[in-house]
Amino acid sequence: MKSKMSQIGIGLAALSALAAEGKDFDRAELNAMLDKLAASPEPKVRRGPQATCYSMAMPRPEECIYKCPKCGAVTKYFNAHFNNTLAFYRDGAVQLKALGLDISLDESSLCQVCTPGQPKPVSGYLKTDAGNGEKVRIINYRDGRYIVRVIKRENVVEWIERKAVSNDVVVANHVYVRISPDPESGAVVHTLFRGDSVKMLPRVPEDPEDMIRIDASPFYLGKWMRVLPEELTDIDYGDGSLASDDRIDNLHWIICGKRVKAQRSDVEILKTFLSGGLVYHFGHGEEMPMQRQLPRLRELLGEPKK
Repeated sequence: MKSKMSQIGIGLAALSALAAEGKDFDRAELNAMLDKLAASPEPKVRRGPQATCYSMAMPRPEECIYKCPKCGAVTKYFNAHFNNTLAFYRDGAVQLKALGLDISLDESSLCQVCTPGQPKPVSGYLKTDAGNGEKVRIINYRDGRYIVRVIKRENVVEWIERKAVSNDVVVANHVYVRISPDPESGAVVHTLFRGDSVKMLPRVPEDPEDMIRIDASPFYLGKWMRVLPEELTDIDYGDGSLASDDRIDNLHWIICGKRVKAQRSDVEILKTFLSGGLVYHFGHGEEMPMQRQLPRLRELLGEPKK
């Protein structure tokens, strides 16, 4: 940095003023700040998250058109989080640059021309222990899992206790729906309650006396799940026009010439560090001494690997 401000405790307003003058932190000065933070005693912080009470609705996916700022190519996404996630990282880079950090966002992973790759999967079959997986529509990919919605299947046969049903209505307080007539081995997949309607299916001679078959197809209409990629088989990619959702997870920072894979937490960690804060705030009111973030800070700001 052209000025000699390298001490922990430089105010946010002062940093913003320096940035407005066109002055930036260089890597040597950042390394000195990291060393000073490492030598500082850890501050006291509040332990554990603050109480919260809220529910989250499943977001609705939408078509997103991404135009590459480098080559101008257009890449299509169908995702509920794409626009907000990209805006978060872009805004983060702007905020950090305003604090004097030499940073930019490398978006090349989002362009199918700059970074060719497999298109977005649109459907597949969910593997189950029963061996007859449900067909699912793949909505999003997030945090290493697919968010899928079950496509209605016909003739899904599952089992409930005979004594719990009368005239196609549940008369017990509750009854478990199982994938097998054997209560010892059949996994519970649903729970029905008094007054719920069921469609009983004809018995066959080998059926146990105390269990009955029911049509479970309605239970799978519109059901949402989060599954690992390896839990799906027979993947369908449609016409291949949509880009894979996981591209948004491969954005990179360019910090003082060093390329580092971006993480959402980086923005708040770097803002806290550059403004001289010693407490990192995250989650729902959680706190952590900034000294605990030194490994990530050194990865972001330290000298590039030779």
